[in-house]
Amino acid sequence: MSGSELLPQALFEALKTCSKCRETKPDTAFHQNGEGGRRSKCRDCRAKTEKRRPRTALERRGPDLLRKYGITVEQYDAMHDAQGGRCAICGDVPAAGLALDHCHNTGKPRGLLCKLCNLGIGHFRDRADLLTAAAAYLSHHAPTA
Repeated sequence: MSGSELLPQALFEALKTCSKCRETKPDTAFHQNGEGGRRSKCRDCRAKTEKRRPRTALERRGPDLLRKYGITVEQYDAMHDAQGGRCAICGDVPAAGLALDHCHNTGKPRGLLCKLCNLGIGHFRDRADLLTAAAAYLSHHAPTA
């Protein structure tokens, strides 16, 4: 019988201190990171954090909706339902969800748009005259059948 067989296995495990709870635990109590090491928070602390984290993109954005635009998630949901889940401009139902369009001068919400329409009116600097000119341009240069 060798000397190592008499020692408890725990003596051979690496120990690590959790950055959250400050407990020293075997390194197996920590998830591996992508670099071959271990994460700084133990599995228990990470599990507690994960339970508190909002699950959907809209839940994560809730505080931003209130702070930036003065509306709640419930008000966003009401806008979404009123528009039938469709973009207010093109009518698409995007898989990525709808963005809250707002006036850049007042911050007041206007409606929900798909990403492409929201970016489009942003590129036209929210100016109706430019959008009208662009529509006239496209009509003038439309292919003839």
